[in-house]
Amino acid sequence: EMSFSVKLCNKGKTGAGPSWISATRINMCDSSRVEVDRQIVNGIEAGACESIAFKTPMACDFWCPNYQFEVTADVTNVVLETRKENNTITLPTVSVAGTECVCASDAHEPNDLWGTAKEITSIDADLTICANDKDFFKLIVPANRSYEVHVSHDMARSPLKLNVYHGTSLVATYQGTNELYAAEYHYDASASDNVRISVSGAEKTDVNRYHLTASVYGDSTGVDLAASNLTIDGELSAAEATRVTVKVDNLGSEKTPEVKIGYYLSRRWSSVKMRIVWRSKFWRPLQRGQASRHIPMYCFRSISQAGITI
Repeated sequence: EMSFSVKLCNKGKTGAGPSWISATRINMCDSSRVEVDRQIVNGIEAGACESIAFKTPMACDFWCPNYQFEVTADVTNVVLETRKENNTITLPTVSVAGTECVCASDAHEPNDLWGTAKEITSIDADLTICANDKDFFKLIVPANRSYEVHVSHDMARSPLKLNVYHGTSLVATYQGTNELYAAEYHYDASASDNVRISVSGAEKTDVNRYHLTASVYGDSTGVDLAASNLTIDGELSAAEATRVTVKVDNLGSEKTPEVKIGYYLSRRWSSVKMRIVWRSKFWRPLQRGQASRHIPMYCFRSISQAGITI
């Protein structure tokens, strides 16, 4: 609890009627202001003074130990005065001790260095950034899975920055808004690789709270087939034969039965697509979590488009 008093004097030649006097607490870390008390003054005669006492609960706000109090007479501007410039006084800075007065490490520390990154498969947690702090996380992403990262914070207090790495390569940096999203990536890596996430202040002295979520997508059970890397080889207008190549992966956890691949090929005249070939091909079973080899399929000449279904 904080107690203080100010002396309010009427330096004019006429008496002042009733008015309100207000006390405001100023957070010296982020300049935020909160009115903590407002009292009525019943009137002061010309040349007279009155002592006004204030009392307010006192606790640290958002890890800031230093505060000032500002007192303003006639805060609603109802008294006619010769000048208003001397209606406000600011008291000296006071320091407060106790919980929430200094930035405290979260439960995932120590993770300030690349080599001490906290290993996670997913996360949904409230975390902190202190001065000279950087939080590293190693998100375990199986090969050919997608993931998403989201940092939510109040950048008015201190702007944070989100970096995303594949292996040791920086692939994305996000900053400048309260909500920092790492777009969903299709992560095609060896099983020994990983995604690293780092969250830090824009400046080394920044402190802030933030909420971090990270998720990995893709079926963890069953069969999950994905076709990709569809290509057409050859000089299409003149080729006697055209090879269509597609890559098929099993992203699930179970072995597939025999896989049937269907594909179509077509010409284009003007803006009309005409399907001229529909074929299918059987492929051997795919082990769980295994990427297949490319599957070549040979077709007729004069092919301008191709599509694939599994």
